[in-house]
Amino acid sequence: EAVEMLRNHEVDLVITDLVMPGLSGIDVLDKAKRLRPETEVIMVTAYSSVESAVETMQKGARDYLPKPVNVDLVVEKVENVKVGDQVLFDKYSGSKLRIEDEECLILKEEDILGIFTS
Repeated sequence: EAVEMLRNHEVDLVITDLVMPGLSGIDVLDKAKRLRPETEVIMVTAYSSVESAVETMQKGARDYLPKPVNVDLVVEKVENVKVGDQVLFDKYSGSKLRIEDEECLILKEEDILGIFTS
C-alpha cells in the first residue's frame, strides 16, 4: 500500500519501520528512492544494529532511529527535512494531520507528538 502511494502521489517524507510483515523497511526505502528519489525516508526500528544502520544510510535514508523513539528527536528530524529549497513544515504550514485509510501525512509538531505518544 505504501508503494502504491509512492507511485500515485507526491510524497515528501516517509517514516517507516525496519521490520514489518510483508515488505521490510529496506524494501520500502529502495522502492521510495527508485520511484521518487527526492522523497526523504526516516527509518525507525526496535532491531537496531550497526549493519542495518549502515545499509539503511547507504541506500539513501535521511535518518535511522532506534525504538523506543524519542519524540523530541523525531520532531527535530522532521523539522530539518527540506523539500527543494523549502523546509517541510513551512511547505505545509497551516495544514492538519490527515489519516485516510492507510494514508498518513505528518504536518505539524503537535500532530507528530500525538502519533508517537498515542
